[in-house]
Amino acid sequence: MDIKAAAREINGVVTMDTILGLYGYHAKHGFMPCPFHSEAQASLKIYPGGRGWYCFGCHKGGTPIDFVMNHEGCDFKTAVMAIDGSLNLGLLEPQDPIRAERNRAREKKINATAKDFATLCQLNRELINLDLQEMTRSAMKLDSIPKRQRSARDWTDLLVLNEQMQYLEYLLGRLEQLEKKVAEWRIARLRDLTKKAKSACS
Repeated sequence: MDIKAAAREINGVVTMDTILGLYGYHAKHGFMPCPFHSEAQASLKIYPGGRGWYCFGCHKGGTPIDFVMNHEGCDFKTAVMAIDGSLNLGLLEPQDPIRAERNRAREKKINATAKDFATLCQLNRELINLDLQEMTRSAMKLDSIPKRQRSARDWTDLLVLNEQMQYLEYLLGRLEQLEKKVAEWRIARLRDLTKKAKSACS
């Protein structure tokens, strides 16, 4: 596979979360501090689907390959080779056509599973955030009542709301942890496929 074909494959299957993991970065709720300029705020956005990124501070952005080019200060070809080697994708290695087709089918299943899980997590995150917004408004309304004028029911409702909000915050944290584990599973499975393909060719 040539460099351009490998680049298309990388941009199609490798997410920004995977690239960030190679450098020890992690985007929280789609944002992280930009490594390309000195700024403490999380100004770099990872777009839904993980195929692109953009920094609102230094205005750099692009694909996962562009991120590696900026991070390593290298050209396009070197970045593609670096990603292929770091993730053991084997895109630039000769493969048996039949086995390569089988591997592509398996990769599609792995990527589809990871994508479906990410979609489910995003849907749940949106529902939880809607509940949080509604509960926050209710809690603020109760909290605006002077303490001396609050009834026993007001105090109970406020306590229950705070406990429910804490639980929803916990669920958001668990979703983030699960997403990270699925991303790690995906990388491990892709690496395993690549190792098996290389073993078959040797």
